[in-house]
Amino acid sequence: MRIEARRNRLFVPALVALFVAAQVFFWTGRSQPAAWETVQVVIPYVKASYARDFREAYGFISSGDRRVTGKESYVKERGAFSGFTLELAKKLAAFIKATPVEEKIEGPRAHLKLHLSFPDANKLSANLLGWDEERLDKLLPKERSELIETLDRWRKEGKIPMVEAVRDFELVREDKSWRIFLDWAVGVRVSFDTVVPGSLLLQAKPVLKEVTVTRGKLFNVFFKVKNLSNREVTTWIVHHVEPKEVNEYLELVECNLLLPVSLQPGKEVEYPSSYLLRGDFAEGMKQFKVTYEFKVEQR
Repeated sequence: MRIEARRNRLFVPALVALFVAAQVFFWTGRSQPAAWETVQVVIPYVKASYARDFREAYGFISSGDRRVTGKESYVKERGAFSGFTLELAKKLAAFIKATPVEEKIEGPRAHLKLHLSFPDANKLSANLLGWDEERLDKLLPKERSELIETLDRWRKEGKIPMVEAVRDFELVREDKSWRIFLDWAVGVRVSFDTVVPGSLLLQAKPVLKEVTVTRGKLFNVFFKVKNLSNREVTTWIVHHVEPKEVNEYLELVECNLLLPVSLQPGKEVEYPSSYLLRGDFAEGMKQFKVTYEFKVEQR
């Protein structure tokens, strides 16, 4: 089995490959204004995706991809933020810094590499009510303003924890503009499910029940786990993949649930997992299933 776990920290909107590259431009047969066209499409897409404003992000995706997955399905599958939670996420997204590292354009296709610096929302979670949408939406207008003002002050004081990453993007030219090309038509559909103990101690579900992934590229998924009891619960998962032969090609890069985690009574936490589907994964295989079987410490 090729499933491996590493203890690196990931952030919710799936900005992965955490390493810093030299901040230089690499132009290929294009003038600077043409190159900046791709950057001006990718950066708002990145910010919208970070904020889980998936209705906004969808507009930057290629028409070919949109024919495969409609907007409502795209938004629903990914668990878009709304209300004041979305406002907060947009505030943090505005703090993202993006520096082009490399750009290559060949006719109607382009490849762009960006160095990204973005707020670590996991480390800020405790100050933002754990990103609990229901609690955030119940805040009074004064409390909301104070929270926004606090984020602005922390940014000026350099107190916002940041994550550095390098991310690659593929684009296609449509009419006179560039669009993000995700190649959903030839992607692999991965469905996610959970099995929980019958004791009614836990509720667990994937944020996205199904995603389309690309061979050779990292992808993130998220599971919401809630303690339904009136006592602390310690839980962990056993990882199952169907069909079993997919195990040889699927690498579990990071999963906080492989080791025991403790949840306080009534507490809900969202846990990220990061995967890599190897590039030599069989072309004929179009879908597979991953199940998280939750175990609970008996007392």
